[in-house]
Amino acid sequence: MQMFIFTAPNPDRDGDLDAGIIAHEYGHGVSNRLTGGPANSSALTSLQSGGMGEGWSDFYSLMFTQTASDTRDQAYPVGTYVLAQSPTGNGIRRKPYSFDKSINPLTFEAFGTSGTTSYGVGRSTQVHNVGELWASALWDLNWLLIGKTGFDANLHSGYNASGTTAQRAGNKLAMKLVMDGMKLQPVNPSFVQARDAIMLADQNLTGGANARDIWLSFARRGLGTGAATASAGSSTLTTSFDVPAALFDPLVTASTPAGGTLLSPLNNFSFTFDEALNTGSFSVADDITSFTGPGGSDLKANITSAAFSNSNKTITVNFTVPAIIGVYSMTIGPNITAADNGKR
Repeated sequence: MQMFIFTAPNPDRDGDLDAGIIAHEYGHGVSNRLTGGPANSSALTSLQSGGMGEGWSDFYSLMFTQTASDTRDQAYPVGTYVLAQSPTGNGIRRKPYSFDKSINPLTFEAFGTSGTTSYGVGRSTQVHNVGELWASALWDLNWLLIGKTGFDANLHSGYNASGTTAQRAGNKLAMKLVMDGMKLQPVNPSFVQARDAIMLADQNLTGGANARDIWLSFARRGLGTGAATASAGSSTLTTSFDVPAALFDPLVTASTPAGGTLLSPLNNFSFTFDEALNTGSFSVADDITSFTGPGGSDLKANITSAAFSNSNKTITVNFTVPAIIGVYSMTIGPNITAADNGKR
């Protein structure tokens, strides 16, 4: 394990006095040992896998310095001390880590050899820049799982699915899935293979109970269902922000009416989701897949407006319908955008 003196500030600063950097460097030993097994220390040498090595280490840096008072939409820079910055500086990375994409907009669009992304960040294959992309997705996953089962600062007690509330905490589950994924992935994995290894780790551990959260964390950073690359050595990646539609159907927690026989004419349908929606991204043309009446007649042109309520968790779609008794049906989604800009 190598630690360094940082000479950019005056006076110099020692990385041994930054807990996050210690965790980062120690993390290289963990990811190199677990990927490909302890007998193969050259299992993270390709372009993508080497970048993920830096990403796993940044993930460890964040995980081992996380506290109970932290919230997901704060900024979490790495290495501010060694650059003599305030704790709120950018640190040694291009952006601080954050679930909030207005703070950290980085997606896998930033991987590559030339050009800029839609949010103005240059594409790069520099190993630490690549690592930022991977760590951003893992950090997002950590927060989604904390949102489900809470946080516990005692990482030493580990994750136990049948244990105490503290042992089932979301941050511990995130750490467990990431670590197990390293053991399951091939030598020099691509981004897609490493993502799939985390999926498999969850399937083995929980029967896939967290598949939705894993897909969302990767898809919101551009490694969704349609992501593809030729190999771990390729500098070309097809990004995707899509998730498996079937997994996300339960996110509509209620609808009005819920179905059945009604005696009174209708002029609206309401859909309630499990989290607030991005009102600016919703459009009738794109997000209402179909609206049909008796005999399968297309009534989408009869929709007059859509309104939000219930802290933007409920959409009410207003319409006019012909005075004909029969079956009326509306389909919404599947990719509705949440308030945090994650595809839902």
